[in-house]
Amino acid sequence: MIRLAIPAEGLLNRESLQFLNRIGIKLPCATQACAMYATNFPLEIIAVAEADILALVQSGMMDIGLVSEHHQEEKNADVQVLRHLGIATHNMAIGGTPNIKYKSLETLNGKTILTPFPNFVNKELKAKNIKAKVQGISDSLKSIPPGDMSEFYCDAIPAGLHFQQKGLKELELLATFETLLVVHSQLATNKKTILEELVFRMDATAESANKQTLTMRVPTKHLEDILTVLPSQLPPMVMPINNELSLVQTLVDDTRFWDIVTKLKQLGATEITLAAINHLIH
Repeated sequence: MIRLAIPAEGLLNRESLQFLNRIGIKLPCATQACAMYATNFPLEIIAVAEADILALVQSGMMDIGLVSEHHQEEKNADVQVLRHLGIATHNMAIGGTPNIKYKSLETLNGKTILTPFPNFVNKELKAKNIKAKVQGISDSLKSIPPGDMSEFYCDAIPAGLHFQQKGLKELELLATFETLLVVHSQLATNKKTILEELVFRMDATAESANKQTLTMRVPTKHLEDILTVLPSQLPPMVMPINNELSLVQTLVDDTRFWDIVTKLKQLGATEITLAAINHLIH
């Protein structure tokens, strides 16, 4: 059995549970329970405050954890970062009051910035030669009454949601962070075997992101031209239908599909379909 810590609330809680479902981990309920056992995998899931996940994994009280990257950037915990998972992306951004006059980061010179991540903000500003006073606070800015805020602040937010809720605006994007899979540095050998299977599933799911199966009928006389157009991830499969038509199937990045669909139609491709895939195993 391996113990996994996930945030008890928020965007990463929801996306963690969805991600576990996508990699075939069945949970006894879909609610945000504090603790549960997977029904088909040796995994115990514990929901805790996200700010505590790194310390719990570092101490060995939890074997692994899903935590937003900005927490590790702030704390630099002694844990192994095993994967960037690409879920629950957050932006670390500078924000300010709606009427603030802001031109660039140089505007922050001599100003005070409130933030739950003072170490990260100080490091970023120092690298950019900005001399501002960074004031650490103990919690996310969503809990700070507007009247108590300074002109400037910095927080990690999904799509600027907290800024908008406070009637404030985003001024400068400092970094974009993903979700990390972190592991206790001295994981027991028997648990490493379980972790390897879990990571295998995660990799297969991550590999399928933005990829879809493209299938179409094409005139055989234009087959070579169509294969040249395709931005294939793997060599296409070509199956003759008759002397004049062939069936082509391949894997494409769906973000590029619309760039080529007109060209495919011009070359005579018909019955063009895209089908989503959940996992890709090489």
